[in-house]
Amino acid sequence: MQASRTVAHALIDTLLSPTAAFDAVRSKPAWAWAALALIALLGGISILVFLAGMSPDWIVDQQLLSDSSLSDNERADARAMLLDIAPYTGAIGAAFGAISLPIMAGLLALVYFLSERVLARQRNGYGRWFAAASFSLLPLVLGSLGLIALRLSNSAQNLPLDMAQYSSLNNLWLGLAPGESGYALAGSVNVLYLWCAFLAAVAARAWSELDWPRALLLGMLPYVLVFGVWWALV
Repeated sequence: MQASRTVAHALIDTLLSPTAAFDAVRSKPAWAWAALALIALLGGISILVFLAGMSPDWIVDQQLLSDSSLSDNERADARAMLLDIAPYTGAIGAAFGAISLPIMAGLLALVYFLSERVLARQRNGYGRWFAAASFSLLPLVLGSLGLIALRLSNSAQNLPLDMAQYSSLNNLWLGLAPGESGYALAGSVNVLYLWCAFLAAVAARAWSELDWPRALLLGMLPYVLVFGVWWALV
């Protein structure tokens, strides 16, 4: 299979022909920043579109909905503070996403880098695994496009904020209400992470010649560690 010729081809091939994409990314690790830029851009746009038109009062009420530990005075103080920044919630969310994305890719890369040293004989550098981690997150672009489509197809001005996690374990299966035990965790487990983990496994197969069980273990390991520890704490 021919490796992707350009970064644009690699971005598309990651979702359609991932082996071709990762064959190219291995020798072009700097392409990672193009993948991260695309994810951050679409993620930011989706947040802005989703929140557009929502009233500040509604946004604040939704933000406070899941915190039942506040006293009446604390809730009033928190509401006043949140109302001041409510008009900028979309911009703040987009900025936070852009900042946290390379950190997430960096942590994924660290786990992949260390896992390869245990599971395989090959030794790819951290920079390559950072690129693999970045490209493995490209399914999140489809999640952002889905959120935009979901917002544009709904004529209501105010929508539940947890609709932004429409592809989460909670929204798709569990249906936990705000304030219930495990609500935050279930809302954070995006089913698209399964696709992301699979793409990392494809990179491991292409670069480290791992069999599928070990490649899938490498791809899933960071997600199992994060959500497994969170679940244990809950």
